[in-house]
Amino acid sequence: MQKQELYPDSSNDSDPTRRVSSCSQPQARCLPPGVSEDEIVRRNDSPAAISRPAIFLDRDGTINAERGYLCAPEAVALLPTVCEALLLLNALTIPVIVITNQSALGRGLMSWDEFDAVNATLWMALQKCDVHYDALYYCPHTPNPISPCACRKPRPGLLLQAAVDFSIDLSRSCMIGDKQSDLGAGYAAGCHTVLVRTGFGEETRKALTSQVQQPDYIASTLLEAVQWIVHAMAE
Repeated sequence: MQKQELYPDSSNDSDPTRRVSSCSQPQARCLPPGVSEDEIVRRNDSPAAISRPAIFLDRDGTINAERGYLCAPEAVALLPTVCEALLLLNALTIPVIVITNQSALGRGLMSWDEFDAVNATLWMALQKCDVHYDALYYCPHTPNPISPCACRKPRPGLLLQAAVDFSIDLSRSCMIGDKQSDLGAGYAAGCHTVLVRTGFGEETRKALTSQVQQPDYIASTLLEAVQWIVHAMAE
């Protein structure tokens, strides 16, 4: 698969896998319909180019306050230390990629315009802190235990696609989130994982006793998580 352009022509509204918001942030991306995890891996044309690590971040409960189905841009609120955490990653030029399940789209509870407006508001809030993310990947599907999509966390499809698009070494990367599904996606993609105790993080931490796989670290805030990762990368 050819490496996709980071900012492809936004005039192509006929492509349902590409949504462009009214703000100038990187477009939100999803997987083409019907693509499998194995197919994503096979599409990587330049495995030798995969070398740099990235940080994958859940959105709601990790960057933004947990609101359930977040459909209203006025409900966007950055969690404490998010700006400081992204400032550190941006200064080190480590790619920051947001990975988010958005089943409200598939359930018909949120329109595409509302989805774009929420992302635009989040982007502007980050811009006010002079920080940014490099890409946002989303899954619009509802849970389907019989025929699950490749992109809904805990499936790793979005992380695998981002690795192809950005030449990322998943084994040197880290997934940070507040839910077991975030950790599961990180495990499945071969990343390091950090549970952050914001959003549903405390509930997830209590449930870890029944889980076979465990995160590499548990942090109280996103800044603590990033500081731990940066220190681990330096070792």
